[in-house]
Amino acid sequence: INVLGVGRMDLGDYAGAVAAFAEAAAILPEEPVVQSNLALASLLAGDEAGAEAAFAEAFRLLEREGPQRRLAFMRTMAADVAR
Repeated sequence: INVLGVGRMDLGDYAGAVAAFAEAAAILPEEPVVQSNLALASLLAGDEAGAEAAFAEAFRLLEREGPQRRLAFMRTMAADVAR
């Protein structure tokens, strides 16, 4: 479902991406990448409050991870920005 959200974002369907990422977040509530994707899609869809809440959750989840997991997350985010 996370992949579906990415595809919808690539097509500019930000509302569809939010729906897909929200569903993915319900299935994988402890996955910061999903929360980060939800935050970005929410921001692009014009939902600043939703974006802020999802980013806060992503950062909260990352605080519990070790440095290697945080670095992997940052690499994932950098790759997303680069494409």
